Amino acid sequence: MKTGRYDNAIADYLGRLGEGGVVQRFGKTLHLGYDFAQELRYGENPHQAGALYGDFSAVAEQLHGKELSYNNILDARYAMLLMKDFLEDELPVVSILKHTTPCGVAAASTLLEAFNAAFKTDPESPFGGIVICNKIWDLVLAMRVNEMFTEVLIAPDYTPEALALLRKKKDRRLIRWHPQAMNLDFDYRGVPNGMLVQEYDTAVEIVRMGQVVTTRPPTTEEHASLSFVWKVAKAARSNAVVFGSGTRTFAIGSGSPARVGAVHVARDTAKHLGISLVGTVLASEAMFPFRDGVDQVAAAGATAIVQPGGSKRDDEVIAAANEHDMAMIFTHYRHFRH
Repeated sequence: MKTGRYDNAIADYLGRLGEGGVVQRFGKTLHLGYDFAQELRYGENPHQAGALYGDFSAVAEQLHGKELSYNNILDARYAMLLMKDFLEDELPVVSILKHTTPCGVAAASTLLEAFNAAFKTDPESPFGGIVICNKIWDLVLAMRVNEMFTEVLIAPDYTPEALALLRKKKDRRLIRWHPQAMNLDFDYRGVPNGMLVQEYDTAVEIVRMGQVVTTRPPTTEEHASLSFVWKVAKAARSNAVVFGSGTRTFAIGSGSPARVGAVHVARDTAKHLGISLVGTVLASEAMFPFRDGVDQVAAAGATAIVQPGGSKRDDEVIAAANEHDMAMIFTHYRHFRH
């Protein structure tokens, strides 16, 4: 087996040599030498077989609970990719995810305050979801989360008291996260008869350095809010928009076929939950192709937008923002997530 891997590694390296011996990013062959890790109870659904290969446990060390399922591992992947962008934040940050997409994210002076703020975004969706944080999980947060049903909890570490309490529920999966062990060189996705390969989306733009395209620039408070929701929008499934203010989300619309549809989803959810979006800002992970999305964002009461730009109708979109006296920033970076 080791000889075969060695031969494959040599073949892949030689296949990457271009003219003049320059190493290319993608070679003529691809051999993924992952070891079998475990057979899963099933795949995404009970009628599908599933297995795990590689060293995922080096990144996600399971401390307690039932064996991780296929969906648990998939959810954990996206939870860690989201929180990776908040690891260096001074404030504690908590995110709640369901079906690989965030349903609430917040930062606050304590983990408990951050969790409660994230939970307010959508109290109906966290049931059976994943909770992840960027700091050591303490007893106060453990007591709060222990009141609800969660599938997986993820943190860089846990206090002994928190771990003792959380272990009392035998089925709950507890994960110690080792972000420094994450290999984020290439992202692989299988297709019939082949494999798609791309670099991981590790870009983190400084929103304040973006291009202000409207007559009115964002205020200091809007800049801070836009920076926060931009990170969250990057982690949501396309098409995605995120309303927020300060260091918390207020409404998230994701997975919509239409950009304006994502705005409608977020607004309708907020209305259903009695959440006012007046005075919030909005991030869109990809461009607004038409002005209708901006009109709807303004109608919701938001005052500023951050988006990549790049639409053929950017002039119309900017004009709409100006008509509503909104501030708008173009980052010139798109973050599709399919």
